[in-house]
Amino acid sequence: MKNFELRIAKKSDGLSYGHSESSVSHFLKMAKQKFILTEDSINGTKLNDKIRDEELHEFSIIHRESFIDELIGWISEVSRDKELMKQDLKELMSWTDEYILTSNSTNHYIGIYSSDYEETCAELLELNKTL
Repeated sequence: MKNFELRIAKKSDGLSYGHSESSVSHFLKMAKQKFILTEDSINGTKLNDKIRDEELHEFSIIHRESFIDELIGWISEVSRDKELMKQDLKELMSWTDEYILTSNSTNHYIGIYSSDYEETCAELLELNKTL
C-alpha cells in the first residue's frame, strides 16, 4: 500500500499542515459513520439509565480516555491480570474514539473500527425503545 500525505499549504505564513493516510482514513470513516456515541447517547438519543445500571445489555458507553486513566490506576494496584490489562491499555491508547462501548462482563471493547460496532449500537437503540 502506498503511503501518501495530504498537504495544505498556507502561503501567508509559510506553514503547511500534513495529514497521514491514517488520519485521512479516520476522517473518512467518521464522515460515513452511521452511529455517533456521546456520554450517554447514540445519535443524540439518550439511553435509559436502566440499560447500564441493570446491565440489560452486554455493552455500555464509556469515555475512552477516562477509562485509560482508570486502567492505569488498576494496573499499579493489582498483582494478577496485569499483563492482560497492559494489552488492553495499549489497544485503547491506539484508538482515536472519544467514546467507546465496553463489555459489562469481560475486557471486550468496541470502537468505530470494530466489526460489531454498528450492530451493537443498533441493538442498544432498539432496547432503549422498549424501556
